[in-house]
Amino acid sequence: MAYLKLQAMTALEIAPSDDCLIPVPTSPHFSGTGIVGTGVPVTQLVGDTFIAGGTASASSGSIQGVNINAGIYLNEAGQTFQTDGVQPGDIFMNTTAGKVDAQNNPVESKVKFVISETELTIEAEPFAPLTNPAPLLAPGDTYRLYKANNFEDKVSEGDIVVNTTAGANYLASTTVNRIADKATLRLTNNIGLTVGDTYTIYTEPSANIGCLLYVGGTGDITCVTASGQTVLYTAVPQGIWMPVQVKQVLATGTTATLLVANW
Repeated sequence: MAYLKLQAMTALEIAPSDDCLIPVPTSPHFSGTGIVGTGVPVTQLVGDTFIAGGTASASSGSIQGVNINAGIYLNEAGQTFQTDGVQPGDIFMNTTAGKVDAQNNPVESKVKFVISETELTIEAEPFAPLTNPAPLLAPGDTYRLYKANNFEDKVSEGDIVVNTTAGANYLASTTVNRIADKATLRLTNNIGLTVGDTYTIYTEPSANIGCLLYVGGTGDITCVTASGQTVLYTAVPQGIWMPVQVKQVLATGTTATLLVANW
């Protein structure tokens, strides 16, 4: 009896997706942690490295939130901005509950100047519109500071975003719909990213010209073949290899689980 001979060099655990092709693990990619906050749309990914956070002190001497030399003043006693490595250009996000702009996005800006361990100024632009109905900063507001991921230099529209957080949305994937700014991406669909969730972005969505599937859990599989044909395979048994070159496994029409793509 003849047996299928496989010589796979790389593999990737996947979940079905109606939005995007199966990402290739050898294509350029990078990982990060989402910092989606209160009021942020579910299809928005804010991805940066956390530096510091706290609560803006009540007014004492200099008034919190006042424009000083074209920068909005932020003071918090007990902070260590310089020790923590805060630099001009780092991202400021006001995390006060319900404090969002007219587009329901978090009130954001960037660090303008680090004055001391406990003082810095932030800019009203470019991320916080001047017409923002909510003030950029007020005494008692909570905030967080991040090193920007600089998506503008690393990501293109159509790139594949995968939720790599253990749980119900593990391996859910979609595409980048729009690059809002260097710290923010708008996603085509919700893949369940919340505060602290990890993600991976694959920057060559067309790299997969076909792979073989290992099926760990029995069920139906609706896939797009290497030639672009959409095919439904019903009642695929558990523990088999599908000898078909596949580019995408669709969420619609797929009930099989524990899928692994192999190249």
